[in-house]
Amino acid sequence: MNNANSDTRIADDTFTDQGSRDLSLDQQLALAQKLNKAYEAIIDLASVGIWVTDGKGKTTIANQAACRTKGITKEQVIGKSVFQLVKEGVICDSATIEVINRKCPASILTNVPNGRRIMVESVPILDETGNISNVVTNCIDVTELNYLKEQLEHHIRMNSRYQNVIEDLQIQNGSYNIVSRSQQMKNILELALRVAQTDSTVLLTGKSGVGKEVIARLLHYTSNRKKQPFIKINCSAIPEALFESELFGYEGGSFTGAKKEGKIGLAEMANEGTLFLDEIGEMPLSLQPKILEFLQDQTFLRVGGNKSIQVNVRVIAATNRDLENQIEEKQFREDLYYRLNVIPIRIPPLRERKEDIYFLSMQFLKKFNAKYSKSHFLNQDSIDILENYEWPGNVRELENLIERLVLITEEEVIRPKHMPAQLTGGKGCACNVSVNGLMRVEEAVEEVERQLYDKAYKQYQNTYQVAEVLGVSQPTVVRKLQKYGATKKLTKVVNIRK
Repeated sequence: MNNANSDTRIADDTFTDQGSRDLSLDQQLALAQKLNKAYEAIIDLASVGIWVTDGKGKTTIANQAACRTKGITKEQVIGKSVFQLVKEGVICDSATIEVINRKCPASILTNVPNGRRIMVESVPILDETGNISNVVTNCIDVTELNYLKEQLEHHIRMNSRYQNVIEDLQIQNGSYNIVSRSQQMKNILELALRVAQTDSTVLLTGKSGVGKEVIARLLHYTSNRKKQPFIKINCSAIPEALFESELFGYEGGSFTGAKKEGKIGLAEMANEGTLFLDEIGEMPLSLQPKILEFLQDQTFLRVGGNKSIQVNVRVIAATNRDLENQIEEKQFREDLYYRLNVIPIRIPPLRERKEDIYFLSMQFLKKFNAKYSKSHFLNQDSIDILENYEWPGNVRELENLIERLVLITEEEVIRPKHMPAQLTGGKGCACNVSVNGLMRVEEAVEEVERQLYDKAYKQYQNTYQVAEVLGVSQPTVVRKLQKYGATKKLTKVVNIRK
């Protein structure tokens, strides 16, 4: 730095009239070159990106910070026009072009291929005739500022949405937590809380993954039996030959392989508590009479035994099948169906209660962030995708997705680009395009194309990702966005001073 100061002082002296008389022309030229190298080194070491072009947009200087911020190399840009660089897709857009076209300072916010968000400020330098001789541009990485802004907006959005909840029902017991926003689920939970105070048999129906077991546990843990056992039997998982012995137990030596001392059955283990018969629709027809007999008086015989055992259990059954249809097809006993169907509770699929998706997502996000020591959150675009998806796997699918996103997403902000293809329409673009009314075919094609590029760029804000999603080249994306003016909505001119 001392040498640089020394060079500066020498230069100041050199280019005075006295200095010109003291130094030869060769010495002055050598000194000027030395000073120019010192200035280039200083510019290159600056932490702020600096990009300089001549009056026609030809790049003369691009320091390390500018190249790093834009995700490019000096070799790609030095000596090249910014007009050419934008056309080739090396850079997405340029404030320098704004300056040359308008002859006044300009600032833009833009995205770069490496995923960063930068503020670009360009200022013209005018010659004595008033024409632009150079354009000097500062490039500032504002990605972290945007991240903090997104975090703030996320928390504001959460607070706002929770404030709009008339009643946020949360029932906690050990490892489960129910959060509901939709009126349908509120009605179901209110009914479950009333029914929990009785011993009536409940039949829970609904598609796989809607949360039937969660409601079953709610019924148990809010009842007078909450301190007694909750025993679950998966009727589809136990082989038919072993089902009776598993449910009712067996006496010692009653069959080959039986324990000498015998074994207590699950129904007996549930005494004074709740017996949850999950997937009751999968139960073999041959076993259904035994279940019917047990439900009628809650007595049974162990396999190989002759002593009747009396128990006091609350029975809750659940199925994802249409039992009435199974009755017609002679796959399920009608008398057993009516014995189970004392209080029916149908749990709607997630696609019918989309108001719950946001709150369930937040619940699962909190759960898995804590489990894996992460701090992820969803931005609004990702939430929109979750709320617009049909969720064939229901709540279980949503929970599994959130866990996967927490585990595999490297960034703290979970964005649409991190979502699996089935949520975003195959290639990652979750958008619908349409035309209104009749028009010429070529006009309709152009309108659909305009919407497609516009919505894809709004979702990804990166021309390289848009190109990948739409299956075209990146320069094509740039040209189409310029043609349809889509970039003007997203690459915002923050300040154009006249």
